[in-house]
Amino acid sequence: KATVSVLYCLTYNMLHLEGWHATVAENIAQMLTSEKPGKKLFSVYDFHGTFWKLFRNKAGTVIVCLHLSFPKKTLSKSKVLDHLKAFYGEEAVCGSDYDFPEELDDVPDFAVHFTDDNEWRGHELTKKEKEKLDALCKKYAYLYTACLIPFFKDLFDRANDGETYDPVKLPYRQNESLYIAANKDNVEVSTCMRFVTDDDLLFGKVFLQEFADAKKSNRNLAGAPSCSFSAKVPATLNGVKSLDSDDDKTLWVTFILFRKHTDTAEATLESTVEKLLSFRNYVNYHIKCSKTFFHSRMRSRHTSLLQVLNRAKTSQTDHVAVKIN
Repeated sequence: KATVSVLYCLTYNMLHLEGWHATVAENIAQMLTSEKPGKKLFSVYDFHGTFWKLFRNKAGTVIVCLHLSFPKKTLSKSKVLDHLKAFYGEEAVCGSDYDFPEELDDVPDFAVHFTDDNEWRGHELTKKEKEKLDALCKKYAYLYTACLIPFFKDLFDRANDGETYDPVKLPYRQNESLYIAANKDNVEVSTCMRFVTDDDLLFGKVFLQEFADAKKSNRNLAGAPSCSFSAKVPATLNGVKSLDSDDDKTLWVTFILFRKHTDTAEATLESTVEKLLSFRNYVNYHIKCSKTFFHSRMRSRHTSLLQVLNRAKTSQTDHVAVKIN
């Protein structure tokens, strides 16, 4: 009961994960502010299995490359490229349409390139310059989410036009996929979450139960999508081929999205896509934080008990009976 109570408290103070990749943004900032510009190459993996490569040549051209963890044919190349060009301008390219330098080895699925004009180095940055640099780095670190927005936009547009369709699969993580299906008045998004250990599975159930019950106890969440979870495959996915394999450490989570959540206005669409793509990392991150918190509390309690024992001295030697290593 104590464990569950603490987890409930932690759930209400959860951290929102942004749609941009923090490590990628940091590396881009390092490239742009380094006192020794020159040629640089960074490689970054994320929890989705996506592989990033950041390259800067001697001439000052910076290339942000994205290697997806799933087949590129899952996405519409033309729609993704149109969206990227609208978001980044002509700097956005598809991997097969650009002459990449030899240092990058493999051709990426999508990439963005821009010129480093030494604006950020050689002097101390003002507050406005730091904010501008931060916004620039986050923009290019948003490439992964930007590539997937057209996929969701197409499905949401069809649902908003009254079309119903069977679940469409997006294998965005290894052995874990998103399934999007349109009903008459809502869009149902289901995903499987695999947990490595029994402890993680227990923590996951507590967190997900709180998500499922949150709307009942908090009026401020009345407009949020409903959330449910189960160890069984959702009924909507019955009969779906190539379904992710199931085991005793898998939970299925389902969100019911309504028109206000699937509105393809830019701000709403980006917010919905960001939250769907980051939900798995969101839960996994807070499970690890909770375990760290419990370990910290146990160590603190252990130290406190040893200190109490150390205050008890033997009658013969007048020395402490226990020592803390």
